Amino acid sequence: MTTGRQHGFESLAERWLLLVLDFVGGFDEVLAQPFRLRFSFSEGKGSHIPDFLVLAAGAAWLVDVRPGA
Repeated sequence: MTTGRQHGFESLAERWLLLVLDFVGGFDEVLAQPFRLRFSFSEGKGSHIPDFLVLAAGAAWLVDVRPGA
């Protein structure tokens, strides 16, 4: 709610991250699944969509939420 709007999430882990970001505050924007990364590596090509892009004054964090196991 710090950004003034609600954000979607796909898992409880993502929900907890958004809750923590809300309590920390100081962010200008949180974008869910902001873009698709396309890349090449030795075995071929791949792509990935990160979970969140968190923007603050002079800083940006690309966040991918994964289970602990």
